Amino acid sequence: MTEQEKRKQASPYTQAPPGQQAPPGPQAFPGAQRSPEQQETARQQAPSELLNKLKNKDSNVRRSAAETIGIMGDNKAVDYLIVLLKDDNRFVRQETVRALGKIGGAMALETLTQALFEEKDEFVKDFIKKAVEKLQPK
Repeated sequence: MTEQEKRKQASPYTQAPPGQQAPPGPQAFPGAQRSPEQQETARQQAPSELLNKLKNKDSNVRRSAAETIGIMGDNKAVDYLIVLLKDDNRFVRQETVRALGKIGGAMALETLTQALFEEKDEFVKDFIKKAVEKLQPK
């Protein structure tokens, strides 16, 4: 038995506790069986759905959407993220700064440099400083 098989066999995620049903495999999750065409359609729809979430009333939804856009590195979303730098919630602004820092580009750098002078919250300012340092050409 290989080391990988031993780990899989010992994993709590592959075996059910006595008297309980085993957790579902990947086939039980929606999208696990999508065709390549369906997967591409979902990838194309995801950015527009995320952009709509940036306008959500719930600050946690806005923050999470900004984080996801940053992870995806979608530079088409920079204009939408710039608007969030004025959000009332500091955690939304913080995640927006992170996203802009990950996406990068001249527009993100210019916007963050300006935001550094306009931001009142020191916590968010620290994030802006780090992002600007990262984005500045060396």
